[in-house]
Formats: sequence, structure tokens, C-alpha cells
Amino acid sequence: MIRGWVWKRIVTGFACALGFLVLTAGPVAAESGVTVRWDNGFRIVDQQDEDLYYLRLRLAFQFRYTYGKFDDCILSNADHDWSNFFLRRARLFADGNAPNRNWFYLFHVQLEPSAKVSLHDAYVRWQKFDVFRVWFGRGKIPYGLEFWQSGFGQNGVERTIFTGETDSDGKAKDIFGDTIDRFWPGGNAIFPVSGHVLEGTLYPIGGMTLYRSQGVYVEGDVPVPGFRGVPLFQYWAGVFNGRDTQGFTNDTDDMLYSLRLAYSPFGKTSLTVQGDLTTSQRLKAALLFSTYYYKDQADLRYDTGTEAYVEDKYDIQDYGFNLAALFRYRGFSADLEFATENFDQQGDTPDSSNDYDRLGGRINLGYFVLPEKFEVTFKWAYIERLHANDTDASLRTGLGLVETCNGAAVEKNLQQYTVGANFYFHGNNQKIAADYSLLARGLEAADPGGPSVQNQQDHRIRIMFQQFF
Repeated sequence: MIRGWVWKRIVTGFACALGFLVLTAGPVAAESGVTVRWDNGFRIVDQQDEDLYYLRLRLAFQFRYTYGKFDDCILSNADHDWSNFFLRRARLFADGNAPNRNWFYLFHVQLEPSAKVSLHDAYVRWQKFDVFRVWFGRGKIPYGLEFWQSGFGQNGVERTIFTGETDSDGKAKDIFGDTIDRFWPGGNAIFPVSGHVLEGTLYPIGGMTLYRSQGVYVEGDVPVPGFRGVPLFQYWAGVFNGRDTQGFTNDTDDMLYSLRLAYSPFGKTSLTVQGDLTTSQRLKAALLFSTYYYKDQADLRYDTGTEAYVEDKYDIQDYGFNLAALFRYRGFSADLEFATENFDQQGDTPDSSNDYDRLGGRINLGYFVLPEKFEVTFKWAYIERLHANDTDASLRTGLGLVETCNGAAVEKNLQQYTVGANFYFHGNNQKIAADYSLLARGLEAADPGGPSVQNQQDHRIRIMFQQFF
């Protein structure tokens, strides 16, 4: 097996070689039928059709500093606050049309040192017709809005906790390779974007996202009657291995099924980029509805009698709904989103035959004080990882109790209030973003007769530089 550092050197050498080619080679000879040039990435372009490129290579880089002041009453976070420089994202993208514009492919490689080198996305799309296209491979499951919006297209440092935590997410490691105990919100299960399905119980402990998987979906853009412009109806319908999966992870014959519908009454609107960077002179809007259904088999349950987790196979059912809307007008942007999920344990014991709900919402507002250059933002997010949570539900799902200075507590909700400012040097290709967040968690005593537990409050400051070339 080739080690991660070997892959990094191979990719780095490959990128350097391509850069040297661009700087020294110039256009390819006419008889070859293609031209090599730099245009928002290294491109090999058809000489007869400049909109047709057979290969485009791009590198993307996000460098972030985070300072987090943790609530001292959360015992796992009480010894130190959080101060950290890190590469949130370092990526290599390769995409293009081959053998012609009816086919599109994309490879997305993750290079940041906080994670192993991995193939994040790899897919092919047949796109001869706008009203019916076929996508197959690995990538984001088309569900909801915020996670669908690119990590490099955010109007701020990062997505909200509606999708999950990305700074101190419980997966960071120290210089010895050991997992760092301090993470947000702390004290119970971690709150990551990826890797958010608990082994054993299969309960989702992250945000309101399905993340990525391997599968197939059909999609299309259908013009419909409406208001100004060319109103558009869009659809995505697919089948995948499951929620937040990697590699050969589907060990049953159950699959995840997803459906998303979008209506843009004033013409096609980007669903992958936040903010109104282009200062839209006419209103842009999109309304979205998403749903999914998934079954799998869990192999671990909490036994109330022994107060321990024991091996036991039983089916689980997981489904959810998402409503979202976005608006863009003259530098102002608004994203609104709400989601709810149901997780049903279908076992034969009282500890493995329960029904749980999750819900969350977010508001993302932005306005360009200086058009295309300086933007101010406000973001709010709310999530209940376990609705109507109590001690038994925390233990049975694996979410866990929170150890506080006042005793064990039950997590009721997570909240985020963020104000930020962004300066765009060259659009999303080069920008700097900074924000301050108040992060809160509603808590309740695990023992109804025990001492009262105060709600948790943490403070976070972040600054991020992004380069996309």
C-alpha cells in the first residue's frame, strides 16, 4: 500500500509539472486540435470550440485561524481554550468533457494534512439533454441546500452548525496522532460533518446533511411558465449506498433514496454559491424541497438493565424532509432552511424499538457594502440532535450525557449566532473572511431531582484566507 505522504509528493510533483508546462509550452500546435491555456485553471481546450475543454486542473487552498473560549463548566473542555492554525481545505480538482460535451467528469482530491489523502468526489455525468441527465459515481447526495453550496463558495468562513462543526470537531489529532479531547460542543458525542453516523447504533450525531455516498441519480432543468426571465424547474432523484458512506460500506441490500425539487421563478439561480457577489440587478430566487428514505441494520444497543452496550442486530429506518429558499438582489442575499428527520429503531426489545426525531433550521443574511468587494453577514442556526431528549434517549441512541460541573446533563439543543465580514480581492478566487460566533447549548439535568444545570455558552473568533487558482 502506498503511504499518504507518497501520494502527496506524487500529486505535488504532478501539479508542478503542469505549472511548468503552462509557463513554458504556450499553445499546442494547431494540428493537434487543442490549445493549452490558463483560464480559471489549467485547461486543454478544443481549438474549434473554446467552450469545450477536455481537461481543467484547479488547486484550492483555505488557511484558517480559530480561537475558541470554552465554557469552563463543560468538564471535557475546562482545562484549556482552543487556539489553532490549520489548513481547513487543500484540494485538487480535475474536470472536463470527454470524449465530447455530452460527457462531463470530475475528480476532487482532498490533500489537507488534517486528513488522509482521499478521493472526495469522482463522478461522470451524461448531459446530452438539459431536461434529462444521468450522474453516477461518488459525490454529494442531492439533499437540502447548505451542504450543496460549495465550501469555496461560502459568504463567510464556513457553513453553519446546521451542517455540523468543522473547527474543533472531535476528530483533530495532536502531534502524536492522538485524538484531542476538547471539541465543540463537548462532553458527549462529537458533532462532525463527515463521519457523523455512529458505529453500532447508526444514529446520526452530526448536522442535517446526508454528506456523500456512491450511487446514481437523474437530474434535469425544465423551463416552465412564470414571471420575468425563463422560470426553471429542476429535479434530482437518486439511489445511494447510504448516509455518509465511504468505499465498500453497504453490507445489506438496503439503499438510500433521495429526491430534490427546485423552482426558480425568475430564471436559473446558482445553488452552489452563497451571497450576491455579482450584484444582481433583477431579483433571483429559488425554492427547494428535499426528502430521503433509508434503511439499514444496526448491531449495537444500549441495555438499560446492565447500563452497557451489547451486540444485537436490528433494523433501523431513517427518513427526512428539507425546505429551503434563497434570494439575491443588488448585493443582498438571504438563505433560509429548515429540516426534520425521523430515526426509527425496529428491534424486539424496549431498548431497540424506539422512535426519535431530529430538527434544525438556519438563516444566512449578507449585504455588499462595497459591491463585489466588501460584504457583511449574519448567520443563525439551531439544531436538536435529539428532539424531546431525555436520559434514556441519550443513552439508547449513543448521543450520550454531558458531564458538567453541576453533574450529568441532557443536551436539548445547539445554537449559533455569527456576525462576519468578507473582503473579496478577486471574487471567490481570492478572499479573506472573519467572524465572531456565540455558540450555545441548552442543557437539562439528567436526574430530575438533581441540581439545576446552566446552559452552555462558548465564544469563537475565526479568520480565513482563500485562494482558488
